[in-house]
Amino acid sequence: MGPIRATLHCLTRPVTWSGRASRSEFWWFSLAMIAGSGVAGGVWGGAIGWDAAAYMMAADPLRMETEPDAVMAEMFAALAADHWPVLRVFLLAGAYLSLCSLAVSVRRLHDTGRSGWWYWITLVPFIGYLWFLVLTILPSQSDGNPYGPPPAVSERAKARVKRSLEPYMTPKAAIDVHDTPEAIRALRHSRMPEMA
Repeated sequence: MGPIRATLHCLTRPVTWSGRASRSEFWWFSLAMIAGSGVAGGVWGGAIGWDAAAYMMAADPLRMETEPDAVMAEMFAALAADHWPVLRVFLLAGAYLSLCSLAVSVRRLHDTGRSGWWYWITLVPFIGYLWFLVLTILPSQSDGNPYGPPPAVSERAKARVKRSLEPYMTPKAAIDVHDTPEAIRALRHSRMPEMA
């Protein structure tokens, strides 16, 4: 499954807990989430940073010295009021994407033959995330399991695998009976000079 198809597949199934998700689906979606979060955070941080800098430059320097906490609280309140519509969109998008991420994680665990409840191992500090990482890296179960049949492989992907293996599967020339190891060994011995 490619990156665009995997991302769209996960975004359209935010509460589908049943079924299985292949490794490629899980990792492409995770990569898209990381990249999207970085871009969105950079844009949001840049917009807020410019406004915060402007607010700090306009603040009274004497008041900044005497009561810095009050000035900072006023600044954050003003920034929240100015950016509330955008902040609301970011919060809603974050909640939706978190739900999509949880659903694809549960389906990925199903693909390895484990219950979705294994996701909560991430609550164990440090070791939990490492264990979850190992569980998501494990290969899929090739046959059906209690969570459903394996994720379907497209005909295009099957053809690509067949084309890539074809040169190695077909013999270059007709098989000769004289190409057996015994025949080759006898031929070598017949061409070797006699040792005195």
